[in-house]
Amino acid sequence: MAAAAKVADHENVTAIIGGIGDSREFDAFRVEIERVGQLEAGAMLQNVVALDAAQELSQSGAPLWIDVAEIVRTVHGFPVEVQQSLEALDIYATSGRVANNPFRHLAGFLESLFSGVLLRAESAMIGVDGAGCSPELLDQLYHLGFRRFAMPVTRRDETRFLLGRQQEE
Repeated sequence: MAAAAKVADHENVTAIIGGIGDSREFDAFRVEIERVGQLEAGAMLQNVVALDAAQELSQSGAPLWIDVAEIVRTVHGFPVEVQQSLEALDIYATSGRVANNPFRHLAGFLESLFSGVLLRAESAMIGVDGAGCSPELLDQLYHLGFRRFAMPVTRRDETRFLLGRQQEE
């Protein structure tokens, strides 16, 4: 990791750990990052246990990113391939087999979980990994109060337009 930080030739390079659910895991990661030097530590929240631990995780002041698509996928019990085919879930929703496509609109309990992160860790730098999010889902997250979005370069213009439009409303 130290080599990566040196090669990047940037200040404030952050190494992100994912798949954690306990603040002690993050504390151990931060110790290792400090030992390496030249890096900051951050966390990618990828499960509901990590969302619940957001307040403890935010105590260090490290940035927290939420992998919304991964959380939606696992909460609903979908295999990873489902994320590649939103149209299949749209067909299920249109035909009444499911209430809605959860990758297009969060169910109430997930909306509460995500907004709860903002409330419990209000002083933290919290962002959304929007790579697997539909425009409708990004819009919903923006209305919940999220303001930092990491997006693939190929979706940058679309996202800037969508979120810029939201600021005007």
